Amino acid sequence: MNIWYFLLLVINYFYLFCKILCFIGLLYQFGDLLYVSWKDIYVFQVSFYDYLKRFFIFYSLENISRKNNVLLYGVSCGETKALVPLIPFIQSKRYSPLLITHTRSSYNLYSNSLDNIDTLLLPFDNLVNMICLFTLLQPSFLFICERDIKSCMLLCAKLFRTKIIYINYCEKHYSKRQLFANYFIYAIADHILYQNSGSITQYRQHIVGNLKWLATPSTNNSKYPNLTFVIASANQNEFSIHYSFIRHFMKHLPHASFIYVPRYLDWEDSLRNQISDLSHFWITSKEELVSHETIHCSKLTIVWCYGLLPYFLSKSHICLLGNTFNVEPHKGGHNLIEPAISSNAIITGPSYGTCKDLAHNLRIIYCNDETDLLYKTDSVIQNKEFVSIGKFNFQYVLNKQINVKQKITSCFENIFI
Repeated sequence: MNIWYFLLLVINYFYLFCKILCFIGLLYQFGDLLYVSWKDIYVFQVSFYDYLKRFFIFYSLENISRKNNVLLYGVSCGETKALVPLIPFIQSKRYSPLLITHTRSSYNLYSNSLDNIDTLLLPFDNLVNMICLFTLLQPSFLFICERDIKSCMLLCAKLFRTKIIYINYCEKHYSKRQLFANYFIYAIADHILYQNSGSITQYRQHIVGNLKWLATPSTNNSKYPNLTFVIASANQNEFSIHYSFIRHFMKHLPHASFIYVPRYLDWEDSLRNQISDLSHFWITSKEELVSHETIHCSKLTIVWCYGLLPYFLSKSHICLLGNTFNVEPHKGGHNLIEPAISSNAIITGPSYGTCKDLAHNLRIIYCNDETDLLYKTDSVIQNKEFVSIGKFNFQYVLNKQINVKQKITSCFENIFI
């Protein structure tokens, strides 16, 4: 009797455990639906048709292949952009790449900018949507950039025998959640392609380097004749520093120009009020970029749309990296390769943790605060060092690209068997 009682007790507890897991799973799926819907409807104010794209069953799949598909998933603009250079490698293996992204800004940027490559908005992460996605697309591989975990998507990948490859991956140890993610990703991934050395212990783990090295410069290679600054990926909470920077060099360099590119586009009224005393040109779409003569007639240009940063970096000489002041050190930074491949001298604040591995390889001007920023920028301009620094950064990126491409080609030989 004791043995049967013990077995019954184990079965009851196992049943209770499964019920709790199902309840947590339902809460997660419902929470994802509410949160993403709230952002789409109230924050981004998308149309009803665009909102329906979160439900995969509403997609038109007439031109999408049903076999040999490879899903390339990046959360936002940075991760998605890092995946784009993989497209020719995948096509050379006779597979059809599909780009999937989570954020609206990334989807709007890439949905019309890639020739013959479909870009899909990630559906709500629930079992119904994901089963539809995997049933209709039948992907052979799922590439996930860096560390994102979508529970239902990963579960369906396992159910449909889709190989999971984490690429541009790096381990993080700042919190228990990140430690759990390290073990979880290690357990479910078929291959892990690291940015750097990491904890390589098995044949299915490889070091390929950071995919961001593969960034390509804008096709427009001619710089503006006068000294031009780009303040890239600027945050609202650091605008006071940027404003002082602009005013200082407008006064001391009357022929210099400034291109201000915000990181987020949700503070237009505040920005307009704060620069009301400065003559400026405001760009709200790519269509307004008629000619660089028209745009460049103003000392200050505000770029209030996504997708134009590479163009203006190709025209500028010095890039002040946004999101590097007034932010936690390990959360600050932006993609350093974009200004480097466009021969820019790069200036950054004290917080650049998200691009620390890239910063050590390039010639960067590090500043501690606003006073240090003005002093070091003055010195670089007076000595005309920005020209040699820009050339060094450009050449270093080109050399790094050769190395990363060779490693990716070698790894893909093992993955696409």
